[in-house]
Amino acid sequence: GGFHGAQGKQAVKGRSVLKAFWVTVSNPKSFLFFVAFMPQFINKKEFFLPQLLILGGTYLSLGLLNDMTYTILADKAGLFLNRYSPQKIIYRIGALNMIVTGILVFARIAK
Repeated sequence: GGFHGAQGKQAVKGRSVLKAFWVTVSNPKSFLFFVAFMPQFINKKEFFLPQLLILGGTYLSLGLLNDMTYTILADKAGLFLNRYSPQKIIYRIGALNMIVTGILVFARIAK
């Protein structure tokens, strides 16, 4: 069997969130950012922890905004593609092309 109803959707979402968390945590890009890039912005004459919290929070917020944007766009694209099957769109474009070509050929022969 599979998942059924609201509990199944909730379980899938929970697994997706957990998977996204582990992918983000294990991403070497984040580690390289903090090791190579962020220290340039730390002032050694000031307290370390507040700077780390502000810079880390900013990085986390921008990353979250970026991930949310991609997630929303992907969801909208999925809804669009499920509603309007790409195959159906391609068939309609092909049919329209054949109709227009037929009209143009007929008009040329009729001259």
